[in-house]
Amino acid sequence: MNKISVIIPVLNSEDTICRCLSSIKNQEGIDLEVIVVDGLSSDKTINIIKNKYLETVDCLISEADLGQSDAINKGFRHATGNILCWLCADDAFTLHSLEEVAQAFAANPNLQVFSGACRRVLKSGKAYTRYVSEDSWKRLGYNNEFDQPSMFWSRSVYECIGGVDLNLKVAMDWDYWNKMKTIDVNFLTTPNILSNYYFSETNKTSSDPELHLKETRQIISKYAPHGDLVLKLYDHLFTNFDMKGCYDRTAKISNDLKKAHHQYLKFAETVFGEDIVNHYNWNWISKMMRGVK
Repeated sequence: MNKISVIIPVLNSEDTICRCLSSIKNQEGIDLEVIVVDGLSSDKTINIIKNKYLETVDCLISEADLGQSDAINKGFRHATGNILCWLCADDAFTLHSLEEVAQAFAANPNLQVFSGACRRVLKSGKAYTRYVSEDSWKRLGYNNEFDQPSMFWSRSVYECIGGVDLNLKVAMDWDYWNKMKTIDVNFLTTPNILSNYYFSETNKTSSDPELHLKETRQIISKYAPHGDLVLKLYDHLFTNFDMKGCYDRTAKISNDLKKAHHQYLKFAETVFGEDIVNHYNWNWISKMMRGVK
């Protein structure tokens, strides 16, 4: 039977760790290894784990680290499973999701990366689902459509590309998927929802837009087709149109700006193709910077 090693990096996660670990505890009939890597939490996180989840957690590490990426890599080094993943303490697996993961790898002995849909739950309580496909994999260099808690990969992939980049603080997952793509992995998706990704005021996806922009630019420059040219395209769209509301406040911008945006998109499509131009997706960063809800 395939063993799935789940790495959980935590730091002061007392408000969400029960939801996270309960979603693992409720998985049945799966050979699991759960490794929690704590960066010296100062709240009740460790007490909650020790009092409620000792039978669920196989390895608990609590020591100073260099941040989330370092914690994830520590977990990888302790893992013994032949299927790997990490789950942030904010998030949760859906019921039976790990059973589907194990079955997918069992049915496809050469499978190296398996991904499914992810339900994104917003701070308001509203939710929407993001689905992935082979086209998502093709676009990976310039648009990350893969939510990290719904991604799983074989030990052979880890042994080939190593851990996540310690220099990246928020986009280490996107960078990691691109590293997988460079070794031409055997890849498979499912339309089923494998995880719930929760947004809050404090999680990293909902904060520090400047850091998100910096790391997004780095990844696109490194992995996108045409590299720095696509980066220049997206920089231009971001600065001259997105930051002025062309992607979210169309009723409030001038007709001249709308026309200029439309003309530039048509020109860019002749150079880069419709897919690259239409999958520009920095609007969420722009909205955070402008305080747009």
